[in-house]
Amino acid sequence: MKMQLTREVTIRGIHNLENPKLSPAENESLYGICYGQHGHHYKVRVTIEGKIDSRSSLLMDRDALDRILRENLVDPLDGKDLNRIFSNTSGEALAIAIYDRLKGPLPNLVRVGIQETRKNYFEYQSQS
Repeated sequence: MKMQLTREVTIRGIHNLENPKLSPAENESLYGICYGQHGHHYKVRVTIEGKIDSRSSLLMDRDALDRILRENLVDPLDGKDLNRIFSNTSGEALAIAIYDRLKGPLPNLVRVGIQETRKNYFEYQSQS
């Protein structure tokens, strides 16, 4: 029997969306208020999948999962200018980049979701 576990962390970050090939007016027209630097409290949901351990009845030790998320997401990204870390900081691109960042330490990773704003939620999942 397979089970999924989703854990959520919050990352506070600033960013702006800009295509360097476009003029400032074109960028403003394309990205609106996201063209200027601004911040979000991103809620990042990470989902892993696997078999429940018969000894512990857990899919994964929660402290170990929290440590992986802290070391790979929260500590390096919280309070940072995300444009200095990622080449593209759209919600779509961030979901993919965070998935790629976590798939090594979490080989049973199946999905990363990012709540950027009240209206914007982005989700990327493994293609396997």
